[in-house]
Amino acid sequence: MILRVKRPEQEGTNSPAMRSPNLLHFSQDDIQIYEYKGLTVNATMLIQEFNQLHARICAALADPTRILILYLLQNAPMNVNALVEKLELSQPTISRHLKLLRDQGLVIAERNGQSVYYELNDPRVIEALDLLRTVLAERLAKQALLARRVTQDSTHSELRYEEP
Repeated sequence: MILRVKRPEQEGTNSPAMRSPNLLHFSQDDIQIYEYKGLTVNATMLIQEFNQLHARICAALADPTRILILYLLQNAPMNVNALVEKLELSQPTISRHLKLLRDQGLVIAERNGQSVYYELNDPRVIEALDLLRTVLAERLAKQALLARRVTQDSTHSELRYEEP
């Protein structure tokens, strides 16, 4: 792998680097790192950190309750009590899930008087979840089709058991 450091001024005005100078772009053949405020990054460490972050976010999304919380927060911020009411779970359970989501940067908390309201940090998380649901729905549809075929085949043929 080759490490290239490109400064935004080396790029054209429409380049990703000009729009977002801290953008990291990974490709198969090389790694391009757009320098940000003179920060030098070790490529191996960067890849490891990126993979660990990815794994931690996936782990945060691995619980159905946390996924439901994210979907509930997509329209408007909610406090713990509202989430408790919607999900019919205990306050400590909801708070524990929210802490994990907050620690992974998926939700942000904002105090309003005595209540703390939670909201999505980035709505693209819902887009990612929706994409995964589409993939899963297609997989289930294929499995259902296969099950129907197997059922149809077994009703049209005789099953015999012969003693050896």
